[in-house]
Amino acid sequence: MNKDIIKEENKEINVYSKSLNSSEKEKQNEVVKLIMRHTNYDKKIALSKLEQHNNNIENIIREYMKIPIKTVEPRELRTTNQTIYNEFRTFLDDASKNYRENQKDTLNK
Repeated sequence: MNKDIIKEENKEINVYSKSLNSSEKEKQNEVVKLIMRHTNYDKKIALSKLEQHNNNIENIIREYMKIPIKTVEPRELRTTNQTIYNEFRTFLDDASKNYRENQKDTLNK
């Protein structure tokens, strides 16, 4: 059973490796060596982790060291002008809301 699983993993790794040209293979080997230096992973595990983490070496090492992987939430990109006018609108909306509440309070008294 375990031999079958290992054979399947080897086939997947070979298919992944064959799709790369020689310069990409050299780069991949350097990355695998780097991962192997920083972790206890062997070549097969390093290759599978590269695939799993989309070639992000930092995330592989973070996972190995059990450090949570940072996920960056996409920020809304705004120009300076958009930010300024947004602050104006927010300030004026708050001011008009406070004014209406004060008017209701004075009418109710």
